[in-house]
Amino acid sequence: PRLAESLESADDFLVGPPFEDLAWRVKTGLKFVELEARFASLMDRDPETGLLNIPGLQRRLGEELNRIVREGSNLSVCLINLVGIKQMLMNYGRHLSQWAEKEVTKILKLQIRNYDRLARLGPGLFCLVASEIPALEVLEKIILRMQSVVERLDLPGPPLSRVPMGLTALALNLEPLYD
Repeated sequence: PRLAESLESADDFLVGPPFEDLAWRVKTGLKFVELEARFASLMDRDPETGLLNIPGLQRRLGEELNRIVREGSNLSVCLINLVGIKQMLMNYGRHLSQWAEKEVTKILKLQIRNYDRLARLGPGLFCLVASEIPALEVLEKIILRMQSVVERLDLPGPPLSRVPMGLTALALNLEPLYD
């Protein structure tokens, strides 16, 4: 572009410094970047429990499988079925069963290590991804601890929520096929 010699020959000009507009654009852009990051993290989470959802679990399993191949370590995967949530859902409705499931997941999260991940696959169905568990027997002890905690659970609330709770699990310990 060329510079105009006078205001009459100028077809576009700035009335003041462009910094106010620039600051507004940068501030707005940063808000969008923050919202996008928050939205991306919510895409991997179950909105009801805050646990990983299926896409988040798939991403986490991919990362863990890459790690066990790279490091030659192991990975344990455990499918957990909460007995009683589905009965509560059928008998008393979605709101009470969601509330009970949230309470149970809070307790289950306390039973695992910080770097283990728990994912919700559906009503009462969860998947535990645990790394660096040396043997299947150790994983079975974790499952037994979870079972005893869930079975002793006495949920506060209306008498309708007094459905007996239980936990069944299927566990796998994965190791690399080659050294």
